[in-house]
Amino acid sequence: YPSWDFDMLETDDDVLWTPEMEAFEAAAERGYRGLAFLLLKRPEERILLVSHGGILRYTMNQHPLVHLDDARSDDKRQNGKTIESRFDNCEVRKYQLSWKDHDGVGDVGRRPILLTQLDY
Repeated sequence: YPSWDFDMLETDDDVLWTPEMEAFEAAAERGYRGLAFLLLKRPEERILLVSHGGILRYTMNQHPLVHLDDARSDDKRQNGKTIESRFDNCEVRKYQLSWKDHDGVGDVGRRPILLTQLDY
């Protein structure tokens, strides 16, 4: 993949893998840190995020600093799936990622995040 930039990878080895299953809370925190990284460090306005559905589910539904908003049109909402629903295999969803308004208290790296689901 000559056009892909892997310069941020520190090693070719998967140093995070362990034989034990990651706790749900740890997966949610890892997802939150990834979203915060995108907001803090990436200049792009559009980013394709490919992930395992489990980490998305735990991040979106269990992390106290990740908030969801549904901005889809009524006809898109009628498919019976809420924004909290489990991702189907290879499902595509479109979100706007932003900092959620808050009172300014706390570490800038621990600010609430808002994921707004959009029509695609």
